[in-house]
Amino acid sequence: GRGFAFVDMSSKEEMDLAITGTNGRDIAGRQIRVENSDDRQTAKPKIKHVDEGFGKVYIGSLPFDVTEADIKELFVQFGEVRDIYLPKRDDGVLKGFGFVTIESDAIETAIDTLNGDESLGRRVTVSHPRPPQKNRGQRVKSVKMFCGNLSWDTNPETLEDVFSEFGEVLDCYVPTDRDTGNRKGFAFVTMSKEDAQSALDNLDGMELDDRIIRVSEATARPSGKQNNQNRWDDNNGNNGGDESGSDVLRW
Repeated sequence: GRGFAFVDMSSKEEMDLAITGTNGRDIAGRQIRVENSDDRQTAKPKIKHVDEGFGKVYIGSLPFDVTEADIKELFVQFGEVRDIYLPKRDDGVLKGFGFVTIESDAIETAIDTLNGDESLGRRVTVSHPRPPQKNRGQRVKSVKMFCGNLSWDTNPETLEDVFSEFGEVLDCYVPTDRDTGNRKGFAFVTMSKEDAQSALDNLDGMELDDRIIRVSEATARPSGKQNNQNRWDDNNGNNGGDESGSDVLRW
């Protein structure tokens, strides 16, 4: 399963009682979140405008148990912290990155000081948020990246969310076993050359779905007699495949 579900109730009163009685309960070692799905579907996203004199900073490679209080403690030493945003997946688990709104005059000092900081238990990345894409629809030089050591639970949507923090994701492919349909534990992500370099610098070695992932530039390999098939590996000579290394991606 994907870690979430929908339950129909016969009346609003019963639904409210169910939400009150189950929201926050511990089931199988996990605290569950229960809410009205109709509210979630109809709610319009809130647009937060950055106040004059403040700006946003990106922070990535965060541990999944980090709190807003932890982030605030990191940044408040440089100036007022106006807002902290830590996006979550559908199951309530943090995505491992966030945005902090602090005083504009403090941004450069915060980035210079905190980029690479390990006080949260992991080496975090702190930088300016990526600028909006200006070349959508235009042909750009792209780079294909190999992502290895993925959890079998990691889906294309999660990967695209993570990589899109560094630019536009042109393609995201997570191979599956043709017989079982299970994911093979590796993927390929294509981005523009500049965005791919930023992703490589920041994502290689990060924790995703309880696995330390490997990200490197993929290179085409000769396929011997099967020259009509494209085969890829990473720059360390590791070909795409399952844990036995027996499977090779073909398309």
